[in-house]
Amino acid sequence: MANSKAITDVEVYFSHLRLVRTSGGANDEKSLCVPLANLLNAVGGALGPTVFCVQELADQGVGHPDFGLYTTQQVQKGEPKSGQKPERGVVEVKPVDRQLSETLLFVAASAHSAPSGWFPNCGQSSRDSSVGTCSQLII
Repeated sequence: MANSKAITDVEVYFSHLRLVRTSGGANDEKSLCVPLANLLNAVGGALGPTVFCVQELADQGVGHPDFGLYTTQQVQKGEPKSGQKPERGVVEVKPVDRQLSETLLFVAASAHSAPSGWFPNCGQSSRDSSVGTCSQLII
């Protein structure tokens, strides 16, 4: 049953992408963020704890990722807990024609300069190895 819903969510995502792209009014990157946000929230809603995305994060030392993935446990009485980082990670959207190596370099540079805790899968030793280990952050 859950697989059926996930398949439907992905089908809706691709259908929405097709509509946006064929409208002729979209740009390569930002116009496709709404369908992705809808997909992330649909999939995250089936997880425990629920994961939801926040678009256009405030700069907290790592620039402005396109999405932050938070859990409902990070919200207390309708307010964010102080100093919250996206517990489930961040998402940076790039156009399809962007070279993956450029994006990997961006992620590696961000991991090197980010405050502690922003890139939990890039420990100090992996930061020294540059792109290789931090590439696991790219979905």
